[in-house]
Parts: sequence; structure tokens; C-alpha cells
Amino acid sequence: MRPILLTVICVALCVLTACQEETGGIKPGQTTLPQLLTRMGQPTMVWSDSDGTLQLEFSHVLEGGGNYMAQVSAGGVVVSLQQVLTDSVADGLQAGMSQDQVRRRLGRPASMEAGAEGDVWHWPLGADGRPVVWQVDAHFGARGILLEVQRKHQSVLPHPEVLADHAAHS
Repeated sequence: MRPILLTVICVALCVLTACQEETGGIKPGQTTLPQLLTRMGQPTMVWSDSDGTLQLEFSHVLEGGGNYMAQVSAGGVVVSLQQVLTDSVADGLQAGMSQDQVRRRLGRPASMEAGAEGDVWHWPLGADGRPVVWQVDAHFGARGILLEVQRKHQSVLPHPEVLADHAAHS
């Protein structure tokens, strides 16, 4: 039982470290847009709102990381930065949303399927070093309007190195 507890603690520490390394040093209300870009790199998408605020997407989902959304004030100061591949953000998706509205919520999909009846976009929940347990699928109609959101449970097995290390210490 103790090796399992130790593994859980190690995984939790890795998750916390990965989140801090990715967004470390970014302080809402203090960090400027140039500082954000220096830390996070070029955004994968930028939306400009009518009030002068910006929403920037930093997608690392294709590399096994998360999708981050930054809100930047008209004055160029970071208002918020959050990892959006979470249950609470996915819960906010509603039928009738456009593809753009969905992307502004969850960021770039990990994969997309185009079909005659519409597209299906897929995101893992649990990115950023956390085990991927759920996949969110957004089903769009032919006009790009969200029809349905589904979640699929993914089976998660420890990485082979973790299993070998566990066997060596048992």
C-alpha cells in the first residue's frame, strides 16, 4: 500500500511543478503583455474584443500539455491566465454555441474529424502532466453550431517506467 501512496504523492508534485513551470512568474494585475509573450511564447490564437481587451490562446495540447487562456486588459496588463482543459470549463459548453465560442472556452482541439453532417472536436481533460481520464467531444452540425457534448472515459495505465520502478522497489 505504501508504494502506491508514494506514487500518488510523486504524481501530485509533478503536476504542481508542471503548472508552475508553465505559468510561473505571471501575476495577474502586474504582468504586461510583452512579459506574458516572453514567458508563454507566441499565442496560437488571439481574439480582440470591442472594449480593447484581448483573449490569447496558448495551446500545448498537441504536445501533451494544456490549453491556457489569458485575458489582457486594453492597457496591456494580464487580467487572468488559466488552464482551460478542466471539468468546470467543459461543463460550460452548451448546445447552440458556435465553433468560435467553443474554441474560446477550451482552446485548440487535440484532434478534429470532418464529416458530411458536421465536425467533431476532441480534447483530453487532465492535460499538463495529470493522467488523462476523460475526453470531451464536441459535435457540430453542418453550419458549425454545437449540437452535443459527450465525455468518454479513457483507461489510464501508469507509464512503463513507473511500473518498472514500482516492481524494482517491491
